[in-house]
Amino acid sequence: MICRKCGAEIPQGKLYCAVCGQEVQLVPDYNSIEYMTEEKLIREKQEQEKEQQKMKEAEEAEAGRREKLHLGPLFLVLRLTAASAAAAALIFGIYTLVDARNAASPLYQKQIAQEYYEQGNYELALAYADRALAGNPSSLDTALLKSASFAGLSRIEEAAAVLEPFTSDELQNMGLLEQLIPLWERLQKYDQIRDLLKKADGKRVRSRFAAYFSEAPVFSPQPGAYEAGTVITLTVPDPAQTLIYYTTDGSQPTEESEMYKDGIPLPEGSVKIRAVAVNRMGIASDPAEGNYTGEADHINDLQISPSAGEYSEDTRIRVRFPEGYTCWYAFDEDPEEYGEEYTEPLEMPEGEHTFYAVLEDAEGRFGETAEAEYTLTYDEEEEED
Repeated sequence: MICRKCGAEIPQGKLYCAVCGQEVQLVPDYNSIEYMTEEKLIREKQEQEKEQQKMKEAEEAEAGRREKLHLGPLFLVLRLTAASAAAAALIFGIYTLVDARNAASPLYQKQIAQEYYEQGNYELALAYADRALAGNPSSLDTALLKSASFAGLSRIEEAAAVLEPFTSDELQNMGLLEQLIPLWERLQKYDQIRDLLKKADGKRVRSRFAAYFSEAPVFSPQPGAYEAGTVITLTVPDPAQTLIYYTTDGSQPTEESEMYKDGIPLPEGSVKIRAVAVNRMGIASDPAEGNYTGEADHINDLQISPSAGEYSEDTRIRVRFPEGYTCWYAFDEDPEEYGEEYTEPLEMPEGEHTFYAVLEDAEGRFGETAEAEYTLTYDEEEEED
């Protein structure tokens, strides 16, 4: 039997509830609908309270478990020792000392910076790299990490500035070159790139950074004295990717100077030709220079005597010209095609004739044809004699 007031069980034969003292009401052998409904509600309430109690206990147990896990082994040790407070203080002091030593360690700061950098948190990576570099300013690895953090934040000038002090080293680190040169390229510091690569020049460096090197132009023919009009040519290993600029007044060539195309005709007199090659990266080579002397061209320097005119006695025709040339002559014909080589003075023929002469140089070039018209007529008295 169940107490209708508190829901407690009432033993058979008892007239009062042992829990609340409620008097037991006798009921017939059958249960009325009202009684059954009331009893059902009481049972449901009891079940609900039991479930709530179980949930509360489970939550308390979970909270305790989490607290133990959070505290870790240190919590268990402190509970098993009578001197838990002293032990806790000792361990805290040790951890504090270790943290203090780590905070002062450049290597530890660099490790933290590396972790943040790999996570893409460049701000924190920069902060820790800065601390590490402050503790060890000569660490190139840390400087590379700090520079990379600046670059990750698109702060290119600062990224380059971190590495620039390390370029004074005699032996250049390949990692430094690979990280600094692209930064300088973005900043268009081409002269610095050229000077750094020249300083670090070597087979491995030249192979790795071939695109950045520019070879100085090569002159042909070699500097010296040549006939005026001789064409001076300039060549580079990769003409498709390189432009050449030159000057003929001895000044430093720049990209504002004359662009080389098909050769430079040598003028008369002395001239200094200076040239520079600029590759597709805009990086200029060291200037090359050549001192030339253009000698006057004597291919037209011939003189015919006597001068054109009328003559009445035997006369010899002479041609004067410089050494190193061949003179061809003809009467009334083209000397280049039908002429004979002039070797000695010639007898002027009787009648009206045009004398032609032309010079040919060692390369087979002909000069301008010179001419003189002669009329040789003998006097009648001379003919009778």
